[in-house]
Amino acid sequence: MTETTSLKDGDLSSEALAKGEAHPAALAALQYLTALGFQEKQDFLLTFSSLALEGNRLAEICYGTLRRIIDGEPVSDRYLLGLAWEINSIKTRREKPQTSQ
Repeated sequence: MTETTSLKDGDLSSEALAKGEAHPAALAALQYLTALGFQEKQDFLLTFSSLALEGNRLAEICYGTLRRIIDGEPVSDRYLLGLAWEINSIKTRREKPQTSQ
């Protein structure tokens, strides 16, 4: 049995990831991100870099993560999941029709 630790008091739990075990959704996140086209990745790099210049911490992290993916460098599963979530959120907001006030 692989040793795992939960978030509560360091108890062993089958509901927690083992040390060094990738999150099961990390592969899906990587597949989602690599399926983005070249131009779309460049657009997100520009978006994140512009927001990062304004001190947006999320954009700083997303920019660096996307840059590492494009460059073929290793990326932690938590960064993959965060980037995939943020890009999906941005795409959803862009696709949502604007209502006039």
